[in-house]
Amino acid sequence: MPDLDLGATRSDEGFFLLRGAGQRPFEPPAGNGSGWRFCGTFRDSPPSLRDAVLDLIRNARRKVFVTSFILGDDELIDALAETARRLTGGVYVISELSEDSLRRGLAQLAERGDVGQKVEAEKKRFVSLVHQGIAVRGHENCHAKFVVVDDEVAWVGSANLETRAFTLVGEAGVVLDDPRSVAALARMFAHMWTVGCRYELPSFDSGYRVRDRGGERSPAAFTAPASSVVWTDGPAAAGLHRNLLDVIAGARRDLVLASFSLNRLDEHPDLLLDPLAAAVARGVRVRLFVRAMNDRDRHRRQAGLLHDLGVELVADDLNHAKAAVADGERGLLFSANFDAEHGLRPGTGIEVGARLDGTPALPELSRYLEHAMDCATRRYIPTPTTRQLHDGLAAHWQTPWSHGETLEVSCPPDLWRALAAAPGPALWFQQPGAPVEVALGTLRLTVRPDGVSVSDGAAMLDLAQWMRLPAGKAKRGLCPARLLAR
Repeated sequence: MPDLDLGATRSDEGFFLLRGAGQRPFEPPAGNGSGWRFCGTFRDSPPSLRDAVLDLIRNARRKVFVTSFILGDDELIDALAETARRLTGGVYVISELSEDSLRRGLAQLAERGDVGQKVEAEKKRFVSLVHQGIAVRGHENCHAKFVVVDDEVAWVGSANLETRAFTLVGEAGVVLDDPRSVAALARMFAHMWTVGCRYELPSFDSGYRVRDRGGERSPAAFTAPASSVVWTDGPAAAGLHRNLLDVIAGARRDLVLASFSLNRLDEHPDLLLDPLAAAVARGVRVRLFVRAMNDRDRHRRQAGLLHDLGVELVADDLNHAKAAVADGERGLLFSANFDAEHGLRPGTGIEVGARLDGTPALPELSRYLEHAMDCATRRYIPTPTTRQLHDGLAAHWQTPWSHGETLEVSCPPDLWRALAAAPGPALWFQQPGAPVEVALGTLRLTVRPDGVSVSDGAAMLDLAQWMRLPAGKAKRGLCPARLLAR
């Protein structure tokens, strides 16, 4: 009987695997002049996005509007508090105050850790804000991130205003002083503050007691002057999705897209899949830069659909930027993920972005995306082998295989044939004090010092489901060994 190479067995689903890219910092553009100025966050790089946001707040002369899902940065909190003292008020924050929504949103950010502890920390920060003279209200369905100062200058971007987004997680933003665009953002904030925010945190309360402001809240739709600001639920000239489609339709040679997550695009193909298929069909090179989230089935499977369309996918363990750039000439950045449940379709949440055509921020955004893709830690592999998964999955739960490059197996010919036909990948696990077991389809190989035995009839182990098992004392990983018939 011929040898069997477990390392050559394949998964029927795609995964984001390490690609060995070199790492180097991103150098932000020089100068802090007026106009449209790109700012970003990239690991081990100057924090131009953090500097831009803090400078705006510290230089405020009359008022500050802030919209962000969370406000998890001590230096930002100090800057807001100092500005509120200096202006005797005048600092207004829209965030997420509902504990249930906070819990869901923090869990979706894909950072490991105790979500409950994160919720409690965020609640304490909100209490700290109101105790320092900052007005805080909560909006149930706002994912936008922007800052407006004195109705004269603003920042728009992908970043939640928290420390990791300021220092480590890949983010993109722009500082702008175009009067019409700043006015649109200020009007959007005022609309949400007055009729969109359901909750508020009273300044006189000593604890975290969110108060329902009562009454019916309006949807996100509002009117504002025509500008370079784009948003969800706006009029025809300002729709974020409409502008995204315009950039895609205008691409002739190269299209670069970035998103944190992908979700349910196949249920609404007109949102992204159909336009991208049309771009590929007319010869456009389409590249998509996403977060590498192997434990999210929907995200990976949507990546597979895009791969099948001809889209090139690269991924990073830290990306949170969202953008689209066509031929280096047309583009926008925004807060929305490529998610059919939230932000792209009307009525699914408030998102904000900025169209950058003809501004000095566009080439810098393009340079940032190219740099981030060059340094991306992973690439999407549609049907990886067990060996590729062993070498490149690099999951936090994964233990490398160390039980021999070859295994001598004792089994009758029918089980050997079943092994040869079994679907991959080959998974292994070991409970404390027990022998190593290798799972291949419904077959189990038990590895003992005197050899390997085979049994059939066990439950099928799915890698995607297996990855989400809680951490325990058992070791587990991928088995790339070669089986030799005894």
